[in-house]
Amino acid sequence: MNSPVKILQISDCHLFADAAGKLLGLNTEYSLGLVLDLILENDSDADALFVTGDVSQDASLASYRRIKQLLANRLPVFGTQKPLFWLPGNHDHPDVMSQVFSASGMAPLRWDSQGWRIICLDSHQPNEVAGRLTEEQLAYLTASLFDSLESESLAFDHVLVFLHHHPVAINSDWLDRIGLQNTDALWRCVDACAQVRGLVWGHVHQAFEASRQGVRLFSTPSTCVQFKPKSRDFSIDERAPGYRWLTLFPDGCIESGVRRVTQIDFEVDYSVKGY
Repeated sequence: MNSPVKILQISDCHLFADAAGKLLGLNTEYSLGLVLDLILENDSDADALFVTGDVSQDASLASYRRIKQLLANRLPVFGTQKPLFWLPGNHDHPDVMSQVFSASGMAPLRWDSQGWRIICLDSHQPNEVAGRLTEEQLAYLTASLFDSLESESLAFDHVLVFLHHHPVAINSDWLDRIGLQNTDALWRCVDACAQVRGLVWGHVHQAFEASRQGVRLFSTPSTCVQFKPKSRDFSIDERAPGYRWLTLFPDGCIESGVRRVTQIDFEVDYSVKGY
């Protein structure tokens, strides 16, 4: 009998080469540290941790080394005894990331646990804010969804997919212009596999939940500044940084929620009018 799988997602950390670097007035390393402390307090028993893109703001080697060290200091169980997975976002540089993070822990990848297959995709486009899944990424997704379905004994019963860019509109005009560009290609793959139970992403700096044809949809807050939901133009939300937890049950059900830090105070830099 399989047991539930508990996983964690942090996203959009936007660290800089300089530890004092700020995004929209918030020191991103400081806010990430608060989120990691919150995980340590509440969810350090999770089975895996997923970092879903925009790990860095400036794609510097120093910023990737710094987040790796931050996690090692505050949550040493992930990356040693338990899996730690990395996805690139539009601010990241996958080649630089690969100098710091293990190749086996970087998207595209798949991880099987307790009847669940979790697939991580790379939607990064060089020098673009919006995302796209290349033919290679789509082929990897298809192979990961169907490589075991022809055998008599399935390797998995349920599937969860992670990526950085949002594959559905979230009713925020400016963000929906910079989501995943080839959503139809992604959904053709997903719709063809009845085992897919959910899709999870970052990029939008806000919590979002919905469903599409029985597939659960989730985004997570940033570990730094939040974007205001349902905004026509670029707009900052006053909500605090946070992370998402998900519990995956043997029957395919998903329970999920968001935890946010408290007692964080900073002055938003409203002179910035874009992302």
